[in-house]
Amino acid sequence: MNRTSIVLLAAALWLATQRTYASGHGPLFGLATPTNVKNGWSFDTGLMGQLGSGSTAVMSRAMLGYGVT
Repeated sequence: MNRTSIVLLAAALWLATQRTYASGHGPLFGLATPTNVKNGWSFDTGLMGQLGSGSTAVMSRAMLGYGVT
């Protein structure tokens, strides 16, 4: 891991522990899925948490991609 990756990971972990208040739907931040080369595969995972008045939720999602062209 290079220095930039470590800083971004530390910032993401810090943000994940902070209580945030927002309205509407969607993530606080997100990263784009990489574009696959022809016949290339990718596997990505995502984790999202929500805090509400008296309730919490966690969602995990797996994404499988294949490069067609």
